[in-house]
Amino acid sequence: MADPNLLPKKHISSSQTGFDDTLLNFKKAISNLQLFDSHKPNEEEYAIPCLTNHYQALADINDKTKEAYNKYVEALNNRNFAFYAPGIGVVDIGRKAKKYVKGILKPGNALYKEFTKFIFRTYNTDELIELPGNSNNEP
Repeated sequence: MADPNLLPKKHISSSQTGFDDTLLNFKKAISNLQLFDSHKPNEEEYAIPCLTNHYQALADINDKTKEAYNKYVEALNNRNFAFYAPGIGVVDIGRKAKKYVKGILKPGNALYKEFTKFIFRTYNTDELIELPGNSNNEP
């Protein structure tokens, strides 16, 4: 029978389904297998050196994936800066050029009609990511 003086145990659920968590759990499993001298499988792929090599291969692939993803995010930030930087981005300059052309040409002009077709939309975020190291504010 359970002791009534003990506090009830809280159940905290954490799925740990991310690849980093799965990789860490695999490493822990290999470490636990190393504690048992009786672990001598007949299949080579279940031996500790083979499992360790497989873990290392997965960790290397995971590191390369993270590196590639970081470069991808950096490229997106650079693109967003080039398009949406206040005053120097493509969108702001395009709007100013469109307003200027609309101001100097008459609505019947063919160039005026071509310019009015351009649409420059703003970026749907409250904050623009500033890129470090650009002292001249050019993308």
